[in-house]
Amino acid sequence: MAEKEIHQFFDRYQAATASESADDLNACYDLTEMANDVVAESGVTLPNGQQQQLVAALNVAFAQQIELLEVVWTRHRIMQIDFFENDSVADVYVRSWSDEAGTARERYTVKKLGDDWFITDFSDLSFGISTVAMAAMGLRESVKSSVTAELVFGSKQVMQCAVACSQGDVYLAAEHIDAIMGHPVAETIQGLRWQLSAAVHELIDSHVVIESVDKADAFGASAPLEDYLLGQAYTDLGRYDVALEYFQGYLNRFGHDADAYYSIGHVLEQLDRTDEAIQAYKSALADTPESVINVGALALALPDDRKSEFASYFQALPNFAESFEELGDTFIVEDDDAALETLNQVTIERDPETRHLAYYRANLRRMRGDHVASFDILADLIAKTDSDDDAREWYEPALCESAVSCGRIHQAYAICDDKTQAINELAVLPEKFVEQSIDGTETQPTIDDVKSLLAKYLQDQENSFEATYLVGNWHAEGEEYEVAREYFAKAINLANDDDDRYLAISRCVHCYARLDRAVDSYTELEPKDLVVDALENELPEGPDLETVRAMLRADQPDLFRFLLADLPMLLRNGHYQSGLDRLAVAYEKFVPTDENRWQEDVIDAYRTRFLIGLKRYDDAILSARRAFEGSSDFLRALVYAAKGDRYNFDSAYQRCLTRSATYAHDDFVNADEVPKEWLTDPPVPAADEVASEFSPWNEVRRVVFLLKEPRPFDASIVSKASRSIGEAVFQIERNQMTPDEDDYVFQCNAHAVIAATQNCKYFIHWGSKPYLFDAKLLAEESGTEGEISQRIGDHSAWLAIDIFQWPQDTEQADTVSIPCEASQRLAKYAEVLVGEFATVAIHSDNQTFVSCDRAFFEALASDSPIDAFEPADSLDR
Repeated sequence: MAEKEIHQFFDRYQAATASESADDLNACYDLTEMANDVVAESGVTLPNGQQQQLVAALNVAFAQQIELLEVVWTRHRIMQIDFFENDSVADVYVRSWSDEAGTARERYTVKKLGDDWFITDFSDLSFGISTVAMAAMGLRESVKSSVTAELVFGSKQVMQCAVACSQGDVYLAAEHIDAIMGHPVAETIQGLRWQLSAAVHELIDSHVVIESVDKADAFGASAPLEDYLLGQAYTDLGRYDVALEYFQGYLNRFGHDADAYYSIGHVLEQLDRTDEAIQAYKSALADTPESVINVGALALALPDDRKSEFASYFQALPNFAESFEELGDTFIVEDDDAALETLNQVTIERDPETRHLAYYRANLRRMRGDHVASFDILADLIAKTDSDDDAREWYEPALCESAVSCGRIHQAYAICDDKTQAINELAVLPEKFVEQSIDGTETQPTIDDVKSLLAKYLQDQENSFEATYLVGNWHAEGEEYEVAREYFAKAINLANDDDDRYLAISRCVHCYARLDRAVDSYTELEPKDLVVDALENELPEGPDLETVRAMLRADQPDLFRFLLADLPMLLRNGHYQSGLDRLAVAYEKFVPTDENRWQEDVIDAYRTRFLIGLKRYDDAILSARRAFEGSSDFLRALVYAAKGDRYNFDSAYQRCLTRSATYAHDDFVNADEVPKEWLTDPPVPAADEVASEFSPWNEVRRVVFLLKEPRPFDASIVSKASRSIGEAVFQIERNQMTPDEDDYVFQCNAHAVIAATQNCKYFIHWGSKPYLFDAKLLAEESGTEGEISQRIGDHSAWLAIDIFQWPQDTEQADTVSIPCEASQRLAKYAEVLVGEFATVAIHSDNQTFVSCDRAFFEALASDSPIDAFEPADSLDR
C-alpha cells in the first residue's frame, strides 16, 4: 500500500514540475519538517524562541531553493524504495528525465505526515550530499565557538565543495576537497568528505576515485553511485573486466540506466565483444530513447552490413535536425562512411530539405575518395549560403580539403570569403597532399599551383603582416629559407605590435641560421636587441653568439642586459657616480611591464646603494621606500647601517628576515655597508611558525606494497606492529572515534584499519588480489623492465599505507608538509607488517615503482624519505 502511494505521489510531483505556479511544487514538500530535521542533524541546541526563528528562516530558504530548480520532468522512474520507521519514512531513488538536464539520479526522503506523503530531503546522487545534511553542516559552522580552528577549516571546505557540486562546478569542488588533504575533519562528516572526493575526481584522477571510495567505505558511508564511479575509474585504467563487474553491480542495484549501459557498451567493445556491446547500446536507448550519444555509439559499433539497425533509433530522437548534425559530425570524426551513408539516407527520406544535408552528403563523397563530386556539392552549397551565415565557417574548410585533393585550389580560394583561413587550408606542402582519388582521374595541385595561389593571396592582402608572415612560413616549411627570409624581413616592417614583430624576427633569424648566416641577421635586421634575443633562442652557445653579443654591446652599451652585468663591478670599485649616471640612462629607456618588473627592482636596489656610497642618505631612504616590498626593508637596513644608526638598522634587519622572500641573513653578511659585528645569528622561527607547503610528488604520503602472496591483516596485527615500533595504542569502536582522539587502532571493515598516533592518522588497506586487479598490465604501465618488472607481474596481493592526517598550521592557507617523523613511522609500520613479503613499492602520487629491499626501508626511514623512490640502476642498491 505504502509503495503504491509513493508511486502516486511522484506522479503528482512530476505534474507539479510543469506547473506555472511554484506553489504546486512547494506543496509536495514539508519545509517545516525539513527545517526541524536540519536542526536535529546539526546537533545544535537553541532556546525554543531562536529555534522557531531558525526554522522559519530555513523554511524560506528551502522555498527559494525549490523555486530555482526549474527542471520540468518529462518522465520518471522509481528505481528503489527503502522504508524506515514502520513504513512511514522512505528513501526513494528516482531517475528523472527532462529536456533541460537530460537524465538525473536523485534520492528523496519522504515522510507520511497525516494522510499524505511529503518530501523532507533530497540530493543529487552524482555527489551524494543531501540538502538537509548540507544545511546542518552550515548550521554547525555558524555556531562554531566550541569547535577548534582545525575542524572549522575542514568543515568549511567540505561545505564549499558541496555547494560547488550543486552548482555543477566540478573543478572548483575538487579544489575545496583537495584543500583539506592532511587536515583533521570531524568524524561525522569524514564519510561525506570521501564521498565528495570520489564524485568530483571522476573526470580528473581515477586513482583518487578508487582511494576515496575505499576511505568512504571505511568510514561507513559508501558513495551512492560507488559501483558506477569505480566502473568509470577502472575503465579509465584499462581494467575492462573489472569495470564491467562494477557497472553490472550498479545495474543490479538501481535497475536500467542509460549511462551505465553506454559505459558497458564501451567496455564490451574494448573486450572485442561487439554483439554484446550493440545490445548494451540498445538497452541504453530502451531506457533513454532521447540519448543522441547512445544512438551514435550504436551506429559506430554496428558492422557495415547492419548499419540500418540504428535508423529507427535516430528517427525517434526528439530534435531531429540537431541530432542529425551531431551524429553526422561524430561519424566524420570517427571516419565511418557507412554510418554517415545510412544517416544521410534516412534524413533524405524523412526531410530532404534538412539544413546542412548537402554538407554531410559532400563529406560522404570525400570520405569515399570522390573529391570532385564533394567539391561540386560544397561549391553549390556555399553559393546558396549568405556571407554572414555561421555555417560558412565549416563549409569553406571542407571545400578547401576537397579542393586540395582534386587540384581546384584556385577555384576554392575564389569561392571562400575568409581568404586567410582558405590559404591556410589550401597552401599545403607536397608531402602533405592526400592520396589520389579512387579512379585516379583527379589531379592534385603542384608546387607552382600553390605558389601562384600565394602570389594571388599577397596581391589581395597587400601590406598585410598576417599574409606576408603566412607566406614566409610556407616557404620556410618547404626549406626555401632564402625566399622565406625575405618575406619575414618584410613582415617585421609590417608588424602591428611588439608581439608580431618579435614573432617575425624569430622566424627570420631561424632562416638566417639555416642558411649559416646567423651573424648577418644582426647586421641586416632591426631592432638589434630583439635580434640577439632571437638568436639566443635559436643558436647553441658558441662563437656566433659571442660575436653578436659583442657587437650589440659596442652598439648599445646602455641596454639593461649590459647594465646589469656592469653594476656589481661599479659598486664594488666605488664608482658610485658613474653607476648613478648609467642608471639614469637606462631608466630613461625603461618601459615597465608585468614581465620586467623585476628589472625595476634591480634598478631601485642599485640606485639606493650608489646613493649610500655618495653619502646621500636622505635620497637613499626615499629610494629604498620606493622599492618593492620584498626589497625595501633590506635597502633601508643598509642605509641605517651606513649612517651608523644601530637602532633603526636592527628593526629593519629583523623585519627583512621575517618578511622578505628575496633577502636573507647571508645578503647582509655580503653587504659592505653593514658592520659585521652588528649581525646577530639569524632568528630561527619556531616550528609552528614556518612550514613548507605539501608537495605530493616530493613527499611520501601513500605507499602501495606488492606482496608475493596474500597475508592476514587486522586491527590486532596492526596493534602488535604499533607496539613493536614504540607506539602505545589501544583498539576502539567506531563510536569512540573523535578528531582529537589519539593512540588508537580501529578496524574499519574487513580490509582496512586506521591507526592514530602522535597527531597523525594512518589508513592501512589491503587486498588479496593483484593491485588494481591486473598484475601483467600493471607491470606494463610501470615503465620498468627486467627483474623489477617481473616482480610486479608476479605479485598476487598488496597492502597500502597512507598518512591521511598530520599536524597543520591554521594560519597557513596551504596544506603543510608531512613531518619527517610521520613518514618515518609509515616506514616502520611497513617494515614490520610486510618487510619480508613485499617485493615492490609504489609511490601512489607520482607512480614511481621501486624494488623493496633492506636499502629501500632504510631510505624510507631516513630524514629524506622520498629518496627511497629514487630508481636504482639495478636491484642491488
